[in-house]
Amino acid sequence: MKNILILNDIMADNYSPPTFFETDKVSPPNYDEDLNVAITNYLISLNNSEINSVTLPISLSNNFLELSGLIVGHHIRLTKELMYRAATLIFYGSLSIDVIAKISPLASILFTPNVHYVNINEFSFDKIADFIKNVRQQDPLNFDKFLEFIRIDPPANYQSHHSIANDWALARYFSMFEKENGNEMYNCLGHKISKLDYTKTLHFKYVESKVERQKFKKKNFYTPQFNNVSGLTIGIIEDEADKGWGDFYQFLFEKSDAKVEIFQFYKEERKADLINRLKKWIDEHNSSKSPIDIYVVDLRLHDEDFEEKKSENITGNQIIKYIKSINKGTQVIVSTASNKVWNFQKNIEVGVTSFIVKESPETFNTREETRLTLLNLTKEVDKAADKAFLAKLYRKIELLKKCYDLDLNEKDFISLVFEKKGLLDKIFDLLNLDCFNDAVLDQCLLLGFQILENYCDLKSIGSFGSSEGLSSGFVWKKDKSKFDVFINQQNSKISTWFELKTGRFDFQEDSSSNTPIGYSVFPKMESKSSFHSGLDASFLVKMISVLHFRENIDKADIERIMKLRYYRSNVSAHLTGRVKSDIKITAKNDISFLIGIFEKIFVKTI
Repeated sequence: MKNILILNDIMADNYSPPTFFETDKVSPPNYDEDLNVAITNYLISLNNSEINSVTLPISLSNNFLELSGLIVGHHIRLTKELMYRAATLIFYGSLSIDVIAKISPLASILFTPNVHYVNINEFSFDKIADFIKNVRQQDPLNFDKFLEFIRIDPPANYQSHHSIANDWALARYFSMFEKENGNEMYNCLGHKISKLDYTKTLHFKYVESKVERQKFKKKNFYTPQFNNVSGLTIGIIEDEADKGWGDFYQFLFEKSDAKVEIFQFYKEERKADLINRLKKWIDEHNSSKSPIDIYVVDLRLHDEDFEEKKSENITGNQIIKYIKSINKGTQVIVSTASNKVWNFQKNIEVGVTSFIVKESPETFNTREETRLTLLNLTKEVDKAADKAFLAKLYRKIELLKKCYDLDLNEKDFISLVFEKKGLLDKIFDLLNLDCFNDAVLDQCLLLGFQILENYCDLKSIGSFGSSEGLSSGFVWKKDKSKFDVFINQQNSKISTWFELKTGRFDFQEDSSSNTPIGYSVFPKMESKSSFHSGLDASFLVKMISVLHFRENIDKADIERIMKLRYYRSNVSAHLTGRVKSDIKITAKNDISFLIGIFEKIFVKTI
């Protein structure tokens, strides 16, 4: 078994070690992260050897106070890839052990198992060799005891907690994924993570070692799978995308059949230029045929953000506000290493409802806690995906407000529906507040039918009236021609073009009464239709007349409106209908359907 002797500059120039040792030299580069990388690579290069001991100086350089040799010792113990991480360590130097202990907290390694310190002023390398021959290695190494003795602070060269948390979280999450060695994207992500400087630092290895001691079964490994992102486009605005976060999101989202767009960051770009480029990128995607449905945005996107005192001036918050100014329905997930409440408050104010707080090494999360963090990522993305339809709905409503085709004499109706804070705005604002709340959905349904009812009553659309048992009605067709719909009503018979068909909707209880559920159109006006008196039936006749004969709405769509009308009248407005409790309307299907009908009615086709 080999006994490795590492020499510093002075020793290499002035001493000839005994043949007992296999000698080598590790020269320290200028930066701490480079030193960590160099040490890790060097130690791993020795891994094919059976190593009994490593003898090394307290300091690798001429600066005795640097104590970089202690860094090497910690790397040996904490680098999990090393087969010889439990080898006996002998440190040598000219300072007393008490002085070393006062200089650096790293000196705690000198008091751990299988570690010795010798004063080179008192011991020659020959004596050290003899000492190694006679020392009894404690086997196996009590690694838990070693971890209790030492303390490793975060690297001072890292700009911020943000940078450390980003690298830690990325490496930590990847370690929790089920292995997919045949997956090119998985391998690419793993390669990116292996190149992170922070993963070579003592702090990373220290924290990883502490959390790895916790029991965790492989069956609990977890790779997020999203339920509702298929077909959606997800935009990633992450300043560390190139370091692996872009690959991280792309790997996860594309596994669930989503499309991913990643914004490209440039080094040393002015903050103002970055914001302008981001806005341009957002504008381009917003105007495309496949606009971004969900944005994942880091808060601190520029170096100046780390010194920013006002949260509204942080680049991420500015960009989120801009995204929401374009489309209130666009979903934004904040992904951040910050846990400051004041940041989240500003996010909530501009409409952010989903947050992903990246795991930090200082929390010393257990493996189960990390798995729960990934589960939360899945939950937050699925929540945003469930609400992604709001962006499309917002675009439809804005189109309606800008491009409605109505008689300008109908000013009251236009004001009620299309102007700012009109019924369309109220519907969207309610859904944006909570699109899954039954009370909200009931209110939106009422507002939707208020629009439809008022439209059918417009003089520019048609006229329906009754006098002395006689009823008459007509609609104005799109070509301005008059079209008679019904001309009289006698003995429960009505001369009309269609017949109401009765039955029960699927959400009605078996004990509930029959109601109009559909209609059949005659080839010509006939006096065959059974007419059910009452306000609702009267409205249905009017509505079918307007939608079918004037607006050319599909029969299936009109019958669906009849169904929603029953729900509106007997559930949303009054609890008079016998309906099944498990049947509910939804914003994504039902309210969006109504807005789609309004689009067909009000927006002029070219």
